[in-house]
Amino acid sequence: MKYLQRAPIAASIRFCLWLPAAAFLAFCLAIRFSNPNFADSVPFLFTAIGAVIGAILWLGLAAMYLAAASIESFRSRLDAIIRFVGSQKLSGGIMAFAVIAYSLLSAESYYHNQSLIDDRAPRLAVFGLDGATWTLIDPLMEAEKLPTLRRLSQAGSRGILHSLDPMTSPVLWASISTGLPPDKHGVTGFFSTRADLKAPRIWDLCRSNRLRVGLFGWLLTWPPGDPFSFEVPSWMARSPAAYPPEYACLQEIVLEQGRDGRKYSPLTALFRCARRGAGLRAVEKMLWFYLRDGWGLSEEAHLAEKMLAEVRLQTDLYIALMRRYRPDVTAFSLYGTDKLGHRFWHSMKPESFDGPIAESSRFRHIIEDYYQEADQALGRILSVFPLSANIVILSDHGMKADTALPRQFFLDAAKFLRALGAEGLFHYAFVNRQLILEPIRAGHELKPWLEKIEAVRFSDSQEPLFQVREEEGKIWAHTDFSLTWNPDSPLLQHESIAIADRSYPTSSFFFSRTFSGEHDPAGIVILAGQDVKRGAKLMEANLLDIAPTILYLLSLPISREMTGRILEEALAVDKKPVYVDRYEPSHFQEGEIITPMESYLERLRSVGYIE
Repeated sequence: MKYLQRAPIAASIRFCLWLPAAAFLAFCLAIRFSNPNFADSVPFLFTAIGAVIGAILWLGLAAMYLAAASIESFRSRLDAIIRFVGSQKLSGGIMAFAVIAYSLLSAESYYHNQSLIDDRAPRLAVFGLDGATWTLIDPLMEAEKLPTLRRLSQAGSRGILHSLDPMTSPVLWASISTGLPPDKHGVTGFFSTRADLKAPRIWDLCRSNRLRVGLFGWLLTWPPGDPFSFEVPSWMARSPAAYPPEYACLQEIVLEQGRDGRKYSPLTALFRCARRGAGLRAVEKMLWFYLRDGWGLSEEAHLAEKMLAEVRLQTDLYIALMRRYRPDVTAFSLYGTDKLGHRFWHSMKPESFDGPIAESSRFRHIIEDYYQEADQALGRILSVFPLSANIVILSDHGMKADTALPRQFFLDAAKFLRALGAEGLFHYAFVNRQLILEPIRAGHELKPWLEKIEAVRFSDSQEPLFQVREEEGKIWAHTDFSLTWNPDSPLLQHESIAIADRSYPTSSFFFSRTFSGEHDPAGIVILAGQDVKRGAKLMEANLLDIAPTILYLLSLPISREMTGRILEEALAVDKKPVYVDRYEPSHFQEGEIITPMESYLERLRSVGYIE
């Protein structure tokens, strides 16, 4: 103990405090050269990490001191080093410099964030909140939890935006942007891409009239290829491709996919996002999520917490793109209002369902939390927009309780292939009760694998799990029983599955998900800006009215093929609309589309769009 008492403890503590502070400051300065908005908040997470690093360093120094107690020369040298680098003057000076420098960076970041993107651009901005509904927004506005949406509703015009059939998101967003019903624009469902569009969108018409366009998160923009100012596709993109290409780092995080077939590294992608415009608060939110996910989040918690964390990151990069390219017309969309509504409506409103339900209090406020995150994002974006911009906020449909509480079983195909000994040999997808296996290597012999899958059975019976066939060079294995949850399902009646000579719990391969929210025809629309009336009520608006109204506000020609109308009751401008008989059809010539289907299908399954 006498050696420990002689140790320069105070100097050691100072040394271990300023070292993480200096390292954090150096990191901020390095990022600042490519992203002046990075230091946008107090670094809570980094402070906590610094404290842990400091404690580890101090314990390490103490251990070294004790270990070297019998070596006087080493101990003396170590004492001298610690006393010097941990001296009050030096450590105090470094800490003061770090605090002042970070304060200046924060002030610069705040000033830069408050500056206008341009005194004229954008002229018009469209904000999409997929599945947003007045039944949630109005109570939250009354509780003063959505100040931005409340301000815009009071300053502009609002109403119900009636949806179309079928209420399938890609079909609906295509109708919004083309002004045409599904039978004319060519988009038929979740597997459609931009290549399927047969009609030009309002974005294409803006571009052809020499207006700069920037799109962020809009459906049917994958693969990106149009010469827009920027184009970051939505969560339904088949790959992380974006324009400019360096912004694919965000898509890697959203899609959890590596770029160009490379291994996905979330921390590398997050660092790239920090260089491209993400602020410290957004980085902290994502790091907290990764830390918690590393400790073991459930599938539901992973979906919910990741979506909440991503909003700030998406907003930061969108603002960075707007500052860089200053488009005349822009669109920004968020989808958690829909995806979380499907999964957690029963947790938010258990009273809407008959009988007891398996709801978790952990997710009771998750949908409301996402609405508040979206409102904050909208407020941050509008704070850097010019006051002259016209704003359109809309949803493709609303959301309500699905009282049938549909619950589906899903196969964890990766675990099944691992147990079968086929890991890394096949591309796989599980759709409509069918496991589809396509060999990664051409010419791969399928017959042995057909026999192995055909031999898989429930352990306590001779009932096979799959019916198997070979077709088009692929293995197709399908269940004869429904995967809709019910007490008599074979997946609940049989506790284990036999594969080769081993037995596995049935629950290790099959899991269930509950979907308690369904689409409602009543969506939302808010119009605000210098060309919009204050306090007007939109009574009969539908999705097909959006395109002609936007074209009218931009003084662009409206096709007579559009069946919607201009929402004149909400507009404060009085000018004669310009019409043309029709537009030239859309032609996409980007070459072959390569689709990593298994990842895309899992994203659709996670929100209940497919089995």
